[in-house]
Formats: sequence, C-alpha cells, structure tokens
Amino acid sequence: MAVPAPRRPSRKDARRGRLVLSFFLAIPLLGLITTLSAALFDLVPANAVRKGQGAHGIYRVTDKSCGTHGCVIAGDFTITGESTPLWSGVSIKDDGSGLSVDQNIAAIEVDGSVYRTGDAAWNHDLWVLTLTSPALALWGWLVVWRPAVRRRGALWKHLWAPLPLN
Repeated sequence: MAVPAPRRPSRKDARRGRLVLSFFLAIPLLGLITTLSAALFDLVPANAVRKGQGAHGIYRVTDKSCGTHGCVIAGDFTITGESTPLWSGVSIKDDGSGLSVDQNIAAIEVDGSVYRTGDAAWNHDLWVLTLTSPALALWGWLVVWRPAVRRRGALWKHLWAPLPLN
C-alpha cells in the first residue's frame, strides 16, 4: 500500500501556527517583563518582605490606609490571618472597632522596621506569575498544541520540523 506524500503547509496553516507559537511564548515573557519593570522602577521596595507572616500579635499601622472594608488611621492592630498567594493580602483587625482591612494596608511596623504589605503582596504575585507562566506555556504546548498538531501534520512540519515529535 502506497503512503501518500505529505502535503506542503499552506500559508494559512503557517500563519495560524506562528500565532499560536507567539501566544505561548508571550506568556512567560510578559511575566518576566512585569517583574523586571517592577524591580527597575522600585514599585517593589527592598523592605517589602512580610515579616511575621502567619503570626498573631500586635502590629503598628504607620500610614492611614484604606481597604475594601473601610479605612483606618495609625494605631495598634492585631493580625488575624496570614496572606495567601495571588491577590489576597494580610488581614488586620482593629482590637477596638473590629474593622477588617485587606491588602491595601500601606505599611505595618514590626519591631521598629516598616514593612509595606501591599507592595509585598505584589512582589509575591509577580514572582508567582514569572515562575508559573513557563509551566503554563509548556502545558499549553504539550497538552493543547502537540495533540492538535499531530492531527494536522502540516503545522508540525512547517514549525517544529527540527524538534522530535515523541
């Protein structure tokens, strides 16, 4: 039985393949550019490490700050929960009023050192984005792109000929 010769990829296939390839390459590049720009323009200061994360105790809020639940002024506050990755920050509750304030707390003072909680949350989120985006791109290539390309051999031959299929 004769095996048919593979057809040459059309321009439409080549364009579609380059578009998908650029999408998967853009994800890690965006994460890296965002993290580097934040570091270069000092959006994430060096003192943004969240000291005492997860520990309950009295902390001093050094700036007037507003969160999603309201505003507080400088005073002593108790940390009631620790921060979790990706856009949820330190939850701080006032001993007197019971006001809960989210990640938008400007700064807390721990043992005489000031730590900026909102910047720390962004610092963490940017690093998470930078570290997980290559994994997301690899997943997209292995799970989405390669099976689709196997079914449509023209795209594979046009873009990935130097790489092994298996």
